[in-house]
Amino acid sequence: RFLKTNKITYLFFVSTLIASVFQDIEIKNLSSGRVLSVAQDSSGFIWIGTDEGLNRFDGHSNKTYRSNIFDENTLSGNRIWITYLDKNNTLWVGTDRGVCYYDENKDRFNRIDFGSKPLHLVEDTTSIFFATTNKGVVGVSKETKETTLFQFDPLDPFSPSSSKFSENQ
Repeated sequence: RFLKTNKITYLFFVSTLIASVFQDIEIKNLSSGRVLSVAQDSSGFIWIGTDEGLNRFDGHSNKTYRSNIFDENTLSGNRIWITYLDKNNTLWVGTDRGVCYYDENKDRFNRIDFGSKPLHLVEDTTSIFFATTNKGVVGVSKETKETTLFQFDPLDPFSPSSSKFSENQ
């Protein structure tokens, strides 16, 4: 009984400490209230993907990034499905039109056009692989940013079983 009481007291104490760490923060000028993805980089920036752009929040102010069809150094689309930081702290952003990666030194994005929406990703030591809605799996070299396409081929038993993926897979 004594041990049980001490456990409850300890849990209450720890939960009180943890609760005091969290704060309710209002982010002004967020591109949309519909948040689709979130990531935090090693500098502490919180990247928030919405259905109307990408936001970079530094704890005090917010900067919004949007697509511009006349500027290749902007996002490829405004609906941000994926915000992912790889092991090198490079931000990867998945939109309806493909993937972009952030150039921190120039504060701009570089586009990699897949012609398909990326759904899922997995990272290994040299590449990031994106499963897409209808183009199969696209591998992107983290160093050179060159792409490799893996699609279903009925003559190749080692090819993916399908070139079409869904969010449920």
